Amino acid sequence: MIKCAISHLKGPGTINALSSAIKSGNSIEILLDASERRVSQKFLSFLKQKQINYYQPLLPDNCLMHNKFILYEDDYQSSVMFGSYNWSTRSKFLNHELIAHTTNNNVIAAFKQRWQEIITNN
Repeated sequence: MIKCAISHLKGPGTINALSSAIKSGNSIEILLDASERRVSQKFLSFLKQKQINYYQPLLPDNCLMHNKFILYEDDYQSSVMFGSYNWSTRSKFLNHELIAHTTNNNVIAAFKQRWQEIITNN
């Protein structure tokens, strides 16, 4: 199971990574920003075609969804990646971004709670 909270989702590399994860048998859910500037209709069509569940919460006062983390769980391990990295070509090649990875259960629990808060309040 993979749960991604991604504010900027663009680029062929991301589509290829998601396609590979699906082919490997992973179930994927994605939390996205609701603006087309950050997530294109082309990308939403890809998600629908691949039957990937996604959420685009409408936040109070038209705030942007700016969370950036990926929760991963299988029968053997759990982990979370988080940081400033936007999943876009621009971030990959032009920006100075960071991403951290941990298997610490307390950190994973905090991100699971954040995921649930966003989904519940949507």
